[in-house]
Amino acid sequence: MKKNEDLNYLVPFDFTEVAISALESAVQLKKNNGGEIYVLNVIKNQTYRTVTENKMTALKKSWRMEKSVYLNVLVTE
Repeated sequence: MKKNEDLNYLVPFDFTEVAISALESAVQLKKNNGGEIYVLNVIKNQTYRTVTENKMTALKKSWRMEKSVYLNVLVTE
């Protein structure tokens, strides 16, 4: 099957087990079909921005190293 690099998968992420399961599903879709994964965390206010960005960066790095998966991470209010 030809992989489609135009595909995008958006995964809402709040660091729960359900979010991790959704991310794992997106990774499987990417492996089967190609595309990019975008992981989105919506913060309540700017107070949480730095902590959340640091956690999302750590998530991105760990999945890259442990699972060889590149994630695009987004944090917004």
